[in-house]
Amino acid sequence: MKIIGGHDYYDGAGYGVDETIIFLRKEEEIIDPPFEIPEPYSGYAGRRFTLSFHYVLVAGKVYPAIREYQDSELRASGRGWSSEIIKWHFTLEEAEAALETLQNERQSDRFHYGLFRRLPDEITRHFRENEKPDWTKWMIENRVVTGQVSWDRRSIGKDGSKALINIATLKDIDFYRMLDPATIHMEIANFVGGVLPTSIDTIEISDIDRVRKAGFDTKTSFRQDPGVKKPRRKKKA
Repeated sequence: MKIIGGHDYYDGAGYGVDETIIFLRKEEEIIDPPFEIPEPYSGYAGRRFTLSFHYVLVAGKVYPAIREYQDSELRASGRGWSSEIIKWHFTLEEAEAALETLQNERQSDRFHYGLFRRLPDEITRHFRENEKPDWTKWMIENRVVTGQVSWDRRSIGKDGSKALINIATLKDIDFYRMLDPATIHMEIANFVGGVLPTSIDTIEISDIDRVRKAGFDTKTSFRQDPGVKKPRRKKKA
């Protein structure tokens, strides 16, 4: 498979290059894809934290994910700097373990007590919903080979989701822990070459380019040899 655009962790994992299969990795944003994403859970108890919900899209398949963010603020002590912890979880077991850690750290925080009671069901539901016919149809119709779906706030009381498609940033979220380079490369090649209608977009070319592509010379191929004179037409009686 030939990949055009960007660089991701699986690019060199194919055995040989099949020039007939082309993955044009050009990032685009699509508003309101057919995925429902819960609003992130955020709080502050000694340090800020957020658990946000996402879907990772690869070769027609949907992989639920949770992004864990923690910020240990030390500005109050006068040091003026903060440390960040960002982790991605791609399985229900990982997400539940992260939630349990946060819960143990904030077990005396009454503000987050109700939040932690609701989150387990929300996380379980998120990881169980990973396949729907309209999702597959949407990915094929929009030629989504790789992508990431996230919650999107538009304004107060209005929110939805957005998808970044055909991305080259799976390395940035450590997705290699979910799919190794050889596996994801093979799945993408099979999806692009066997499922999508065509591997590349159709490009219109001019008549001159068509002639040249056929192997003719536009200056001499269709001209008569100057040494040969055209026969004169007979005059009508």
